[in-house]
Amino acid sequence: MAEALATLAVVASILQVVDLGVRVIKRLEDFREEAGGLPKAFTHISRRLPILIDALRKTKQIMENGSIAESTREAFAPAVEECSRQIAKLDSTIDRALPKIGDSGMTRKWKAVASVKYDSEVQEMDKVIGMYMDTMTQHHIISAAAKDSALAKAPPIPTTTCPFRRDQDFVHRDALDQVTSRNRPGSITALVGMGGVGKSQIAIEYAHQTRDASHQTWVFWVHAEKITSFEEDYRKIAKAVCLPGCDEKGADVLTLVRDWLDDETNGPWVLIFDNVDDVNVLTAPSPKAQPPTVDDGSWTAPQIREFVPRSQNGLILLTSRSREAAQMITGNLNYHIDVEEMNEVEAITLLKSKLKPNDIYANDDFVQLVKALDYIPLAISQAAAFISLNYPRVTIPKYLESLAKPNQDTERLLEESVHESNRSVHRSNSIVKTWQLSFQYVRETHPSAARLLSLMCLFDRQGIPEALLTDQYGEEATEAVAPLQPRLSWWKRIRRRRLNKRKRPMEKRQHRRERKCNFDADWRTITNFSLIKTNADGQHFNMHGLVQYTTRRWLEMNHELEVWKRRYVAIMSDFFPQPEHDNWKICQYLFPHAQQAAQYRPIDRPALLVWTPLIQRVAQFPSVIGSYTTAEDLWRTALATFEAHMGERNENTLRCLHHLGSVLVTLKNYPEAEILLRRAWEGRQVLLGPDHIDTLDSAHGLGGVLNIQKKWQEGELMQARVIEGRGNLFGPEHIELQSLVGGLAFSSVNNGRYEQAEALHQQVSDIRKAAFGEESDDTYKNMRALAVLQHTQGKFTEAEALHRQVVTTREQRSGLHDAETIKSINFLGEALDKQGNYDEAVQQYQRVVDVFTDLDNKAREEALWSMDNLAQVFSKQGKLVEAEEVGRRLIEEREKLLGVDDLDTLIGVHTLADILTQQERFQDATLLYERAYVGTEKKLGPEHPDTIEFLNDLNSAKNKRILWAGEEGYCVIDNNALELASVAPGMLVFQSPVPIAV
Repeated sequence: MAEALATLAVVASILQVVDLGVRVIKRLEDFREEAGGLPKAFTHISRRLPILIDALRKTKQIMENGSIAESTREAFAPAVEECSRQIAKLDSTIDRALPKIGDSGMTRKWKAVASVKYDSEVQEMDKVIGMYMDTMTQHHIISAAAKDSALAKAPPIPTTTCPFRRDQDFVHRDALDQVTSRNRPGSITALVGMGGVGKSQIAIEYAHQTRDASHQTWVFWVHAEKITSFEEDYRKIAKAVCLPGCDEKGADVLTLVRDWLDDETNGPWVLIFDNVDDVNVLTAPSPKAQPPTVDDGSWTAPQIREFVPRSQNGLILLTSRSREAAQMITGNLNYHIDVEEMNEVEAITLLKSKLKPNDIYANDDFVQLVKALDYIPLAISQAAAFISLNYPRVTIPKYLESLAKPNQDTERLLEESVHESNRSVHRSNSIVKTWQLSFQYVRETHPSAARLLSLMCLFDRQGIPEALLTDQYGEEATEAVAPLQPRLSWWKRIRRRRLNKRKRPMEKRQHRRERKCNFDADWRTITNFSLIKTNADGQHFNMHGLVQYTTRRWLEMNHELEVWKRRYVAIMSDFFPQPEHDNWKICQYLFPHAQQAAQYRPIDRPALLVWTPLIQRVAQFPSVIGSYTTAEDLWRTALATFEAHMGERNENTLRCLHHLGSVLVTLKNYPEAEILLRRAWEGRQVLLGPDHIDTLDSAHGLGGVLNIQKKWQEGELMQARVIEGRGNLFGPEHIELQSLVGGLAFSSVNNGRYEQAEALHQQVSDIRKAAFGEESDDTYKNMRALAVLQHTQGKFTEAEALHRQVVTTREQRSGLHDAETIKSINFLGEALDKQGNYDEAVQQYQRVVDVFTDLDNKAREEALWSMDNLAQVFSKQGKLVEAEEVGRRLIEEREKLLGVDDLDTLIGVHTLADILTQQERFQDATLLYERAYVGTEKKLGPEHPDTIEFLNDLNSAKNKRILWAGEEGYCVIDNNALELASVAPGMLVFQSPVPIAV
């Protein structure tokens, strides 16, 4: 140990002497070039010094190799110290004797004359230095030891400088196969993709596979994100291959390593550059490059990228987020491999490998989580680590629930940075912070492209149209919607004006250049970083949902998100039209993006004035295309905003109440629909007056939902009020008024006033025939209404005749697959059923059921009533097996089309329960009755007639489950019957069929 320390001390002394000697040689060379020569004494020693320095370097190498005897080392130490003193003395003499740059002519002449007096000192130094050189030569300290070292020291064994362990959970990717397929000497390949998609993990796996395949191949790893890390990893390579002089102060390590790699005698190697993201790093000058001996003034320091070797005995792999930076190294985009998100199988495999093996989840949990994380490997790994660390308080379902509700929990989950051993400790593991590095770089280097990204992150993630981006994100565009600034006092305004005046000349040129956007250049910039994808048509773009979230979070941290939200709302307000028939195509095209505007509720009144009409246009469109659940969500969002900012008695608020109530009627949420429509009607009476057209619209909607809930009397009063008001506005024979009269007629029927109802229908029929003719759809709808009215009065023969006429005409004009045709067939079947003509009723229903799979959704909804009626008729015929089969299919199809809790589905459940009751399968029937009752009560409330009817059927079925001992010799009682049993003396109660001895 002591010998090793002594050797290190001598080596350190040699390094100091070499460093000082190199500096003195350079000073003498500089003086010779400027003055045209050196004084005689200085000339002699200037020739001896390079030889001494070379000898010292070789001696240092011998000592490091351990090829010098201890006694020789001990003798050599004082020689090094003496050489150091003499060279330092020479350096001081040069200061005194030789002129310096900048000295005056007189000073130069005086020093030239005076330098003679230093000749003897310099000669003495030269003599001492020469003596030690001779001593080293005579004792063969250099030559013999160097020869021994060369024979003793074998070439270094190939190894790796990759700083990462192999990932035992690595999931194989196609990109790795592509890298391997290009594995040939002299090749250069780039893995390009956005941060977090697993580029570095692929490179790490490739590094370990290379070492496994060939122990004679060097594998080098270079962190290329900074100049300092680039140089530091090159230094590690130099030490690994034992490059002479690499650890000397001022050594040009980049050149030494590149030259070694270019020397094909050094064997095969693989060089991996990780995170080649910054063009500025690649084009930066080398910090240690030395100019040539003769410089004509044209020399410039080489750039970092010039130190990438070009040898044919090695291959290069690099990872990069920037296609531009990668191309600076590869020189050809054909050498790039795009690394994208994982497929579902790969993502689930990665997720499972990162979770604790004892944590049990359903496969759907895995599917939903990787989908929510856009199949991004880094996001998946971080989510798995977070769940594992916090289990059981955090599970996959709970994690998904937090992700689905954008709030502080979402930010915490996505910004969490759990350490991973195979990622650089200098880079965040948070997916948000990983991508924000790219955003920040784009913002600093291409501000216009950053503005484009800021706008795009607010669109729906798919199909972002170029037409809504071009010329929409310049500085002037965002200034136009910038938040209003508080009014400043007069003295602050003067001060700000002066400051702006000083800045203006410096900023004017740059500002003018930045205001003009070049969409193609900006698109290219954000595409280079894989932040967006371009569709095949070149005019529509897609973004990962997580990229959009991260960009919005980045804007929020920089206090810019609200500005861009206002800009987005302004764009949508300009482009999204009224949802009229002629505009449906453009509305359909823009709707996914316009829908996003609902989330960007304004925080100030000026912006609210732009958002208000837009959100109402957007909310109306889903009803046009039958997407009522979406319409409900949009109207609820609008209503909450208007109530908060404008109050209850505002025209916009009341309009929202009316539209939301109308949508809820379609969704069969009748109790809430009644509440909202009543609020709209009452509010419009106060704000607009009782006879305003909007007030009458709300009254009409309220009357309709009252009738649906069988609140006939109030419903009839509302309809009469609407007819009177519209009659005053449009006249008693106005066509639109007649549909309202028809509705009033049905209310009259339900209230038992049949003659009045029939007179009203006849009035409507006469007016419509005169307006539209005998063959119009309107005429036939009214004819069907008259038939239903007669049906209601028990006039089944007359009703049947009218229904046949309607069915024949509609089927000839529109075919059997039309929804209105099927509705007419259903009415005809009911008329036949009431007359006991079951066979023909079955025939009519069956021909609809036979074409069910060929129908569109609207027609299927009507055809399901045919299926319901068919099951009931089979039951009446005693064909209970066929009835049950149709009843079960009815429930299955309604659940698929309408949902499990839809009222029509619950009616189908009740129909099947009736069939099972007829089969005396009371236990199964009870379960179905209970489902029908509970669901109907939830939808319609406990007081609705249907709810009461279903409850009565449920109680009846429970009673029938109590079987007295009889011929079968057993009784069946369940828990639901215990209460009844307690009041029935002598009743035997069991939980399952139990034999009874008789």
